[in-house]
Amino acid sequence: MNYFHNTPKLKTVIIAPSVKNLCERLFEYSYEGLENVYFPDTLDEIASSFLAETYSLRNVRFPKQINTIGQGAFFGTGMKRIVLPESLTVIADYAFRCVYDCHYMEIGKNVKIIGAAAFGTMDKLDTLVIRATTPPLTGTNAFQYTNERKITFLVPKKSLELYRKDSVYRTLNPQPMEQ
Repeated sequence: MNYFHNTPKLKTVIIAPSVKNLCERLFEYSYEGLENVYFPDTLDEIASSFLAETYSLRNVRFPKQINTIGQGAFFGTGMKRIVLPESLTVIADYAFRCVYDCHYMEIGKNVKIIGAAAFGTMDKLDTLVIRATTPPLTGTNAFQYTNERKITFLVPKKSLELYRKDSVYRTLNPQPMEQ
């Protein structure tokens, strides 16, 4: 449950390496104040709605060995640049939906699943990079409303044709990147 609901003076959270699991919705609805979150490398999952609706969140240090980002984990945050670790394999439904201020998003080479509306309504997204050589499976409307504006969508050069043939990714007009 959102134990840190509406905590405007809480600016930075450093999660200790001894923490192995996160409860859902811990910082949900912190609204204004929380700007920085540092996850330990011991975590392999960020819980559902963990930081949802933390509008002032700007900086996140992701765990290096993370496998999963839970449903709505970063829904409605204020991050401007997101670079997800190479180890990430699953991005759940609504994980980054409504991250309005994000201009740059980079997803590592091991991602296999991108959930429904995971990156929907990212109004300011200019650049999306997906390093996976096989296009990740996508849920319904994974990029809903994000592709209404022109974004630069970069994929591995050797996989360009796979992305262009995919019904979801071709709408984003994939372009090759040098690896």
